[in-house]
Amino acid sequence: MIEFGVIIEARMLSKRLPGKVLKKIDKLTILEILIKSLETSKNLDKIIVATTLNKKDDKICDLLKKKNISYYRGSENNVFARVLGCAKKNSIKNIIQVTSDQPLIYGSMIDRFIKIFKNNRLEFLTNNYLKSYPKGMYVNIIQTKLLNSIKSKIKSKKEKEHLTYYLMKNFNNFKSQNIIANSNEINKNLRITLDYKEDFKVICFFYKKLKSYKKKDLKTIIRISKKNADILQINSKYLS
Repeated sequence: MIEFGVIIEARMLSKRLPGKVLKKIDKLTILEILIKSLETSKNLDKIIVATTLNKKDDKICDLLKKKNISYYRGSENNVFARVLGCAKKNSIKNIIQVTSDQPLIYGSMIDRFIKIFKNNRLEFLTNNYLKSYPKGMYVNIIQTKLLNSIKSKIKSKKEKEHLTYYLMKNFNNFKSQNIIANSNEINKNLRITLDYKEDFKVICFFYKKLKSYKKKDLKTIIRISKKNADILQINSKYLS
């Protein structure tokens, strides 16, 4: 049994920026950058990419095979079923869900969230119920048995397409907790998720800047962002 396993949702057919997970910065794809960032965690037991059965996602699988990274293929539109299937096949007790368009999530955040999850004996932990973190820093931890217990209730398109949609709607019905960012983890003008070509420019900037810092985490990203406010203007029109 794997106690804590990251499942990364990834596919090629993004409507806004197709093929974004395989876009490269300094010879590494966005997906590889995310995986390397997550690998800095001290408490993760496994990292698995959950992609789809669509032929276009063969490219993702080819990369993962080459890099000896675990992956699972499931439904393209029913993300709930894909992630649950991945967790069951790999005997994951607690799923740490991360989407592939957030390449700068570092292991220190994952470790902090795991500690809170364990200490409070939670079923569901998120930092996306009441939003305080920058877009591009959203993480969920969910007991696999909780997902399994609600699978018969997942019926609408949104509930199938978004893993936590049902959980968010019924937040208070579970042992749930929302994490609020510390003051040094907040910059409301910062957007580091990858949906548009402008986002890619911003992520490139932060990724390259972080190379000169020993400690790579959200606090460092926030410090860099406050010293380089002009960079945040590149994708500011997509802030919401």
